Amino acid sequence: ALLQRMSDSRLKSAELCNGAAGKWAGGTCWLGEGWQAVAAAGLAAANDFNARVGTYVPQFASEAMQACDVQLSVSVLDSGSTAMHALEQLTTQVLDENTAQMCVAALTRYLPARAPGSLSAGTRPNPTLNRQTQVVVGPLRSTVSETVALLLGVRDTPQISYGSSSPTLSDTALYPKFFRTFPSDASAAITMCQLLSDQLDLARVGVFYSARP
Repeated sequence: ALLQRMSDSRLKSAELCNGAAGKWAGGTCWLGEGWQAVAAAGLAAANDFNARVGTYVPQFASEAMQACDVQLSVSVLDSGSTAMHALEQLTTQVLDENTAQMCVAALTRYLPARAPGSLSAGTRPNPTLNRQTQVVVGPLRSTVSETVALLLGVRDTPQISYGSSSPTLSDTALYPKFFRTFPSDASAAITMCQLLSDQLDLARVGVFYSARP
């Protein structure tokens, strides 16, 4: 399953959505085409893997891959940019029915009934996808991954994020099934300091940062 950020459930009106360069449709704030393109790229990569086409990844067309009979079936889930929305997607699409209902019951006890991003009372799992899901790719945001990784770790389902950089996610005791192709902020900070000190010979640096979630 590809858990990709395609909407933002935190933006609850057309005014807020459009101001953030999104598109308000059907009561949902859909993000720009760039975010949708990430999901499309994931599906295209799976298609190339299945067809053993090496246009973008030469290894897909290698002799070893030609002898491999593995085929990928990918379903795209929208994380909604929040942990709660991502959990709803997972409980309805990935987990078995008993686990899904326990998760919904436990989480809704701590959420107002109609709170933004809360799990819906009618949440039900998809049994077809449940049997097939062996790995979850994504999500992007670290705050979402930290919640998702706890659940997937309990279910012994590997998770591979392509953008979550929080150092917290390196704790294998908390997140035993979490992996990422994007470096931790901790390693990035060390590399930046080494560049400034060793290569640019700078000792005093001002830092600008954004607190935007």
